[in-house]
Amino acid sequence: MSVPPNQKARPRPGAGARPFFLLALLAAIAGPARGGAIEGIVIDVDRKNPIPLVAVSAGAKHRTETGEDGRFRLEGLLPGRIEVRVEHVGYDPWSRTVELGEDEETRLMIRLRPRVRTLDPVEVRTTRPDPSVPQGKKTISGMRIRSSAGAVATDPLRVVQSLPGAAAAGDDFSNRYVVRGGDPEESIVRIDGYRLLQPVHLEGFTSVVYDDLISTLEVFPGALPPRYGDALSSVTALRLVDPGFTQKFFRYDLGSVALGGQTDLQRGSVLGAARGSFYNLILRRPPGIDKRSFQDLCVKGSMESAGAVYSVTAVASRDREEGDFDREVDAGLLGLRVESAERERPWRFDVSFGRRDRATIQDRPESEIRGDLRRIAVSGGLRRERGERLVLRADAEARAEWFRDATRSDRSAGGFLALEGTWTAHRVAVSTGLRAERIPFTATVPVSPYVSVRYRGLGRIVPGAGFRIVRQSPFHLHDNPEVGGLPVDPGVLLEAGAGDVEPLEARHFSLGLDADLGGGYSAIMEIYRKEYERLLTWTGTEPTAASLGNDGEGTGKGIEMTLRKEEGRFATGWISYAISKTRKREGFATALHRSDHDRPRMLQAAVEVPIRGGTSVSGAFRASTGRPVTPLFGTGDGSLDAGGINAERLPSYRRLDVKLEHRIDGEKNSAFLYVDVLNVLNRKNTVDVVQFVGAGGEVVRIYTQGVRILPVAGFGFYF
Repeated sequence: MSVPPNQKARPRPGAGARPFFLLALLAAIAGPARGGAIEGIVIDVDRKNPIPLVAVSAGAKHRTETGEDGRFRLEGLLPGRIEVRVEHVGYDPWSRTVELGEDEETRLMIRLRPRVRTLDPVEVRTTRPDPSVPQGKKTISGMRIRSSAGAVATDPLRVVQSLPGAAAAGDDFSNRYVVRGGDPEESIVRIDGYRLLQPVHLEGFTSVVYDDLISTLEVFPGALPPRYGDALSSVTALRLVDPGFTQKFFRYDLGSVALGGQTDLQRGSVLGAARGSFYNLILRRPPGIDKRSFQDLCVKGSMESAGAVYSVTAVASRDREEGDFDREVDAGLLGLRVESAERERPWRFDVSFGRRDRATIQDRPESEIRGDLRRIAVSGGLRRERGERLVLRADAEARAEWFRDATRSDRSAGGFLALEGTWTAHRVAVSTGLRAERIPFTATVPVSPYVSVRYRGLGRIVPGAGFRIVRQSPFHLHDNPEVGGLPVDPGVLLEAGAGDVEPLEARHFSLGLDADLGGGYSAIMEIYRKEYERLLTWTGTEPTAASLGNDGEGTGKGIEMTLRKEEGRFATGWISYAISKTRKREGFATALHRSDHDRPRMLQAAVEVPIRGGTSVSGAFRASTGRPVTPLFGTGDGSLDAGGINAERLPSYRRLDVKLEHRIDGEKNSAFLYVDVLNVLNRKNTVDVVQFVGAGGEVVRIYTQGVRILPVAGFGFYF
């Protein structure tokens, strides 16, 4: 790790009349005068990240700055009491008196508190945008995740639901989300670049990665850069913290406890956390479930040697439900990476292995239904800069998957090569690239283009545009497609002469406008359109798209507007309003209808107000048109028939969450306590409806309501 240049104490001036050789002789006899030393690291108390370029002084003569890793060192200090002062723009100053002995070295870990805490739910690009940032990309910091209201145990995926254009999927309490009207399965989650096959616990109760381990969360809606694919709607990329200091923590959140920490070694670092639940003791169990629990583990270690950084990332999770049906899910990820330690010519090489085993058991063991998925991927990438205007990037991956259940065993292989270049002129920044991909169960190797353009010649206003084609396999090994009501192996179906199968495709267009309004205010507007081509092409028998689990073809379009206050003495926050329309059809001859997640109007807002003494209040508000549903009609004899596809719409949705948090920070330890109240107004939001027609012709409707007012408390210690 790089260490900033040290500034040693000036030698005490000698008499000018003394000969130089005499001074040299005395220095040789006495030996080098080292003096004492103070070294340490400066970190952000909220983000837990090192802070570079911080001014550090010891007394009146010794000064230095922290390096990129937040570290500093002052040498040549005389023994005695020395005042150490630390100052940095945007942070409260820090000072401490240190007792230093003869030739003694002292280590400090300095925590700086921001003067104004800033919400980071949406990345704002002002008059000088980063040309490598894709159009529409949204970034959430780890601090924003931990301070968000309604996140339920600071779940990072629940925070995604509050972003412009995103919403909760179905169940009011689930952390599953949709982006711009697409299905949840159209979005994937990655951690440090590796794909998570099982990102959630208990079908959406919480995430498998703890928020204290996350540095940033990035959401790419639609116009994905070439290195991302296999996601028709969005990619959520989690980045783990890069440890720069040693710390341990203990936390309690909503029926679960977590213990973890991080440590900075001489040539590397280790980060990790383990978590377990005990919901049966505090939460009401849903009907048909007697017991439910989960455990997870996340570990990351890195080491630098011979100009390269070696790292390993491991995630393991387990879910258990016992009741009318016993459900078990075991999943894991192991990623190995070697990357360049040089910032000028970065490169990387990855190997990852993922697994997910699911089992549903009734009257064990006779009726056990299992589904085991394995995935291995080998990937690499490099980045080169040509002068100050051109940046080139290349990424490649080869992967294989295996699936096995009680009736079949399948395998598939695929891979891609992605090339991307960014050219920056005086006022224009252009990113363009291509992605050639081998898609499983298809006969072609399509090439998908990507273009992103920014113009920064209008002062505070920055317009931009983006375009990308994303393609996906029509089959997934964990799905079970049907033809004529019977399960079919995709490989067997193709070998039987079904013909060539085209990949599923989505085309994304977006136009953006960013404006720096001054005074810490900024505005973002984005207009988007996406077109689905998801019906399969067969030369032989033509099964319907619905029988193959295909969500159909159609279009989605909308406009998203966001106003954000980045800095302020009293409050920071943002508000967004989205107007959208999504239509799909499942069959070749069927008409377009509302998609399952079509919400024409959505209003979302978040605010945080810091209070003296380490206390803060945050709130989150969401209001939207009710989602479409397909009503079920009872005939009076106990049978149910489906009405028109998404012919009805649920009542409008509104929810207000409020969170109160108090932090206590000491020299080395800190603690916090929070109360997060979901649906504080206790609004009875409807999440589903069933309609019955009685024997006498009367109509009876049963509405399923979402979560009522729910207070959630948690606390933690950092030591």
